[in-house]
Order: sequence, then structure tokens, then C-alpha cells
Amino acid sequence: MKKLFSAIVRYGPWPLRIRASAYEHSPAATVMAIGFGGLLVGLLTAAVFLAASMLLPNRIALLISLCAGLAASMPRPAAGLHQPALSGQSALALALMLMIKLEAVSEIEPEWSPIILICSATWARCATLAIRPNTVTGLGSVSAGPRAICLLIGAIPMLFFGLWPEPAWGLWMAAVVVLVISRLLNASGWNAPIVVRWILAETVYCVCVIVLMSAAAIAEITEEDSADS
Repeated sequence: MKKLFSAIVRYGPWPLRIRASAYEHSPAATVMAIGFGGLLVGLLTAAVFLAASMLLPNRIALLISLCAGLAASMPRPAAGLHQPALSGQSALALALMLMIKLEAVSEIEPEWSPIILICSATWARCATLAIRPNTVTGLGSVSAGPRAICLLIGAIPMLFFGLWPEPAWGLWMAAVVVLVISRLLNASGWNAPIVVRWILAETVYCVCVIVLMSAAAIAEITEEDSADS
């Protein structure tokens, strides 16, 4: 447990001033710690959005929170998680996905936005880490047990928000889509930092949620019209 906690400190969304050689962690502990880091990033993004929305328009507050979440997701060299350099093409892809996520979450009711921000950040990170034994460049193979725990960590927000305040089946369907897409992305042929995969999975999650919510709203309106007629 102590090793897991120190790994969370190492890979969490905050500046690290401790040398990476100060402590070493197994690939299993690293994967679970990064999963917890995704939960922390989601909570941070939602907190920034709620704070900014008190002073700024909803769209601007959302943009600020997404930028804060992206900055917190970037792997830091001091943590020892060696990743390929962020090329111009990868940076352009990140910016494009950030704008797509902004447009998707902007279409959701403001009270749902923090929920989607938390669920998308947590599940996207855990799904990309847990779906294959080798998902992080240079980390090594991770057994099925730690990867299953990582998926459970990713499901924590959905287990909470999916049951309270009301059933949110769209969150789970979006999670399945992200899991399938993460499985199709072969890490060995991925030349961009893992953060690009994380943001891609978050974007897919948000787009799926807005599509499912829109479809449910249209179906509900159609049923009401049929009942009235």
C-alpha cells in the first residue's frame, strides 16, 4: 500500500521535485497509480470548471477547465515515464480533440458537465492503460490482476454518478465504446505520447455521451407526441 501511495504521488497531476531514481515501482503499481491520477485529473478539471463558472460564461469556464486538465495530464520527465516527444502533428491533434471535446461538453446541460469531465478523464486513462498488457512505452508487461483493478478505478465515478442522482446508462455505453477503441489502438505502433491516446479516449467518451443523450431526448419527445395524439 505504501508503494502504491508513493507511486500516486509520483504520477499525480502536480509538479514533482523528487528525483525519479529516489524510488522505483513495478509496472503493476505504476498502472494503478496512473489510474488514480486520472481520477484526480477529473476531479481537478471539474473543480476548475465549477470555480470558473461562478465568474465567467459557461463556455469560457469549460475551456479553462479543459486546458487545466490537459496540463495536468502531461507526463512529466521527472516522474520517469519516458514517452516519445510531442511532435507538431501530435500537438495539432491534441488541440483539435480539445476543441471537439469543448463543443461536445458545451451541448450538455451545465449540471452534467462536471460529471462528464470526471467520468471521461478517469475512464479514458484507465481504459487505455488496462486494455492491453503493454500500453505504456518502456513500462513493461502488466498482468491481468492489476489491469482489472485499474478498470475498477476507472469505473468508480460511473458507479457513483450512474446510480445517483438518477440512472445514467449513457455513461456506461460510452465507456464500452472507449474500451473497444482503446483495444484497437496498438501501443507498439503509436509514436505519440500516451497523453494523446488519453485525450482521444476522453473526446470519444464525451461525443458518445452527447449523442446518446440527444437520442434519448428525441425518443422521449417522440413518445410524448405519440401519447398526446
